[in-house]
Amino acid sequence: GKLKLRRKRKMKVKRKKRFRKTLTFFRVNFGFEPPYKVIPDGGFIQACSNFKAPLKDSIEGILEGRIFVIMTECMFHDIKNNKKWENMTKLSAKRFKREKCDHGDQTNIGYFECLKRYVGDRNHKRVILANQDPLYRAYFRNIKGTPLFYFQDDQLVLDQPSDFSKEMAQSKNEANQSLSFEAKVITKKLRDLKKEEAE
Repeated sequence: GKLKLRRKRKMKVKRKKRFRKTLTFFRVNFGFEPPYKVIPDGGFIQACSNFKAPLKDSIEGILEGRIFVIMTECMFHDIKNNKKWENMTKLSAKRFKREKCDHGDQTNIGYFECLKRYVGDRNHKRVILANQDPLYRAYFRNIKGTPLFYFQDDQLVLDQPSDFSKEMAQSKNEANQSLSFEAKVITKKLRDLKKEEAE
């Protein structure tokens, strides 16, 4: 019993370290700052209910910062009108802050299509997604700078950065290093010029 408990604690500490490393990656490379904006799907809201994990508190515990849970009108209507979601899931969705859709008209285009347009191809709005659908997650892992939460069994997981996000971060860092080197060269040339003038 004690050994099992020790292993569980060890795993928890390891997970926390990994999540902190992932969060630092997104903060440093993509400018994520609290309060964070989180968009859940119906499956994630229902998983929180099933595992008795309060959505806001659970995510804030991992991010160590305040969050706003948001969704667009399309996303809300999709959850509200979907028969597979329980009433508790629909009631929870009703309480979240509503954002304007990005497609400009009043037509309900469905959860996934609306979310795709809201996030765009670079996630400039810096939203964090909480999603139980593996197909949706696979799509958004290909959008650079998009953190993803999901439940693996009853464990809440912050997904590690995708290769796309890592590549973009690396190219940004290389560009910054190149600029830094150029700046040093220019500064040295200006110093040399000043010395020549002084002489």
